[in-house]
Parts: sequence; structure tokens; C-alpha cells
Amino acid sequence: MSEPVYEMKFAFRDARPGDLMTVLALLLHLGYPRPSNELEPIYRTLIEDAQYRCILALAPPDDAVAGMVTFRTQPVLRLAGIQTTIEELVVLPEWRGFGLGRALVNLAVEVSRHKRAARLEVVTSEERESTRRLFYEKAGLQRAWSRIYRLDFPHMTRHSQPGVRTEESQALPEEQA
Repeated sequence: MSEPVYEMKFAFRDARPGDLMTVLALLLHLGYPRPSNELEPIYRTLIEDAQYRCILALAPPDDAVAGMVTFRTQPVLRLAGIQTTIEELVVLPEWRGFGLGRALVNLAVEVSRHKRAARLEVVTSEERESTRRLFYEKAGLQRAWSRIYRLDFPHMTRHSQPGVRTEESQALPEEQA
């Protein structure tokens, strides 16, 4: 007889280079379609970065990937300490409602505590269903009344990467002097 879902224990592991297509599929569930050739160099850079974590949640009995959390820890001057920022959090639809999202947040909290972070934050869209359900508040985070302002750079083509010159890009500001 199979184990009831509410008693299932999820396992967690750091993403590896071979998980690119799995991570890509999870990003699609968040509404971020990216071709694998565009994502691969960034993905490889990130998973080798000691300040970045991409953790996959594995569901029993066959350790199928059920979700993911990505976060970065970095020093922040105004805090005079470390801040952890959750970049992406996704649970596949069939695994929602079983506490996996909360477990992924708790994992980021524990890593933050271990690194002696002063703060953990999440930037999320007001339109996300999880935001409307107050998921993060229920997980213990407090709403910050901050705003995010953004500037997208149109000269970045689909195949270019930050910091890498393309034919369309101009000299970097420090090179213009």
C-alpha cells in the first residue's frame, strides 16, 4: 500500500550541471520561458557561485523533482550584514498544498541563519497566486512596503550575456574615458 501524501517526506539536493532541463521546466511554471542555449551559461555560472543556491525538492517514492528554490546570500552595506534573497520558488501543481513550498522557504531560512544573515527577503509579483494567498506571510515573512524600480536594457539580445560585449553593445562606461 502506498504511503499517504500527507506523510510523505521530501528530500532536497543542490542542483547539478545535468539538471539544466529540469530547472528550465520549473522556470516555465513560473512564467519564464527561456531557451536552454540562453539559460545554460547563466545557470552554470550560478551553480558554481558560492553565494548562490539552487535547491531541488525530490518527492517519494522515485525522487521525482517536485519543486525548487533559488536564493543568493550577499553582504549589504545598509544592513552591515548578510542578506539572503529568494530569487525563484516553485512547486509543481500536483505537489501544491502538501507543505513543500513552506519547506523550501524554511530551507532558505535555515541556510540564512547558518550564514548569520541579517535578513531574508523575497521579491514577488502582486499578481502571483501565492502572493494573493498570503503564502509568504503564512510562512513567517513580513510584508515590506518597498518598491522595486527596474530598467531593462534593450541592447541585450537573446544570445548576449551581462558583461559580455555583442556587436550591438557599446563600450562599457569605464572604457569611454
